[in-house]
Amino acid sequence: MENVDNYIKDPYCGGVFSAVFYYDLIVGVKKISSFDSIDKIPKDLPIFLLAGQYDPVGHNTKDVDKVYKAFKKAGIKDINYKFYSGARHEILNDFCKDTVYEDILEWINNHL
Repeated sequence: MENVDNYIKDPYCGGVFSAVFYYDLIVGVKKISSFDSIDKIPKDLPIFLLAGQYDPVGHNTKDVDKVYKAFKKAGIKDINYKFYSGARHEILNDFCKDTVYEDILEWINNHL
């Protein structure tokens, strides 16, 4: 868990957020999560959702799956997802980062 140790040692990481930060975060998430907001996404915009299997932010893929289903329901035609087994939140820095970068590059190349 070298990345965790580096995070803990970094003086710019961690800390206590203000109540206003959490208020703005909750209001923002509610706003972008509404079907009205999702419905404004261009239907032909390709989307690739990526998450670690144990990412607590995405409730261990459950919330990412909800986003995928909401986007499909909104009529977005080209949406894909991939979950990385054993990974957590920072998949670009996790043990699987090489695979994640390869998957992103392959997805981009397939959509150019």
